[in-house]
Amino acid sequence: MEQKKKMQHRGFCGTYEIILDHGCFNLPEAFLEKLEAESPESKMLCFYPYDVLFLFSEQKILSLMDEALRYRDQLAARRIRYLISTSMAAWSSKGAISIPAWLIERYEFSESERITLFGMENRIELWKADAWHRQVEEWNNDLEAYRDSIMKDLLGIDE
Repeated sequence: MEQKKKMQHRGFCGTYEIILDHGCFNLPEAFLEKLEAESPESKMLCFYPYDVLFLFSEQKILSLMDEALRYRDQLAARRIRYLISTSMAAWSSKGAISIPAWLIERYEFSESERITLFGMENRIELWKADAWHRQVEEWNNDLEAYRDSIMKDLLGIDE
């Protein structure tokens, strides 16, 4: 009997809407599988504040530190060291993780906030659900505006 191979995606992929419960949430199973495969000995993740809140594996944030040091970028290395000291969080075997309090305050997350987790290859993005829906609408409008160009230039379809 022929066995079907499960298609493996190399990065984080998918969109999940969840409820933030007093600063805690559960990572989706697909993200847990990716994290465990990438770094089975580590249960640490690093929150990285940007326009939205990024979440990197410990392995990824340490590789960014190595890269900053290799290129002698002391400012970047200092920032990454700061993030490691203030923004690391452990996730449980069931995928529960807590956002550090200073980030909850910075992003103004409420006690039972709806958030969207978005897998973006090498990171997980945390969006307030309403901001995520506005962003998706903007991207859809952009796609519609460039639909003919995309069809022709990228897909080779000339209408």
